[in-house]
Amino acid sequence: MLYDDYGVLSGSRQYAAELTRLKKIESYHNRIMRLRLAIMTGDEKTMRKLTGSTSIKVAEGTLKLWIQEYERATAKDADNDTTGEGFNSTLVEISKYMGFRIDPKSVTVSEFASMIQSFNRELEQRKKSLKSKH
Repeated sequence: MLYDDYGVLSGSRQYAAELTRLKKIESYHNRIMRLRLAIMTGDEKTMRKLTGSTSIKVAEGTLKLWIQEYERATAKDADNDTTGEGFNSTLVEISKYMGFRIDPKSVTVSEFASMIQSFNRELEQRKKSLKSKH
C-alpha cells in the first residue's frame, strides 16, 4: 500500500495517523459485514463472538452502534485531505527546497521520502540555530 510505504519511509506522523484511521475504518466495515451476515443466517456462534450474546436484538443494537461509529469515522474524510492536495503542496515545497521541479510520475516513494527527511532535518537545524541565537 502506497500510504504504508510512504508513511514508514518518510517518518511522517500525518501519514501514519491517516493510515491508522483508514485501518480503523476498514475494521469497522469488516465487523459490520460479519455481524450483518450472522444476523441474516442466524449464526449464533458468530453473534456471540462479536457481541457477547446470541440475541438477535442485542446483535441488531450492536450493529446500529457500529454503523454510527463507521459513519463518524468516514465523515472525517471531508475534513481530511484525501484529494491529493496535501501531497501536491508538499511536492511544491520539496521542489522549492531541492531547487528543481520534482516529477511525481517519475520519482519513487523512497526517493520522495528521502527528500522529505532531508527537508525536515534542515528545518530542525534551522530551528535549533534560531533558538541558540535568542
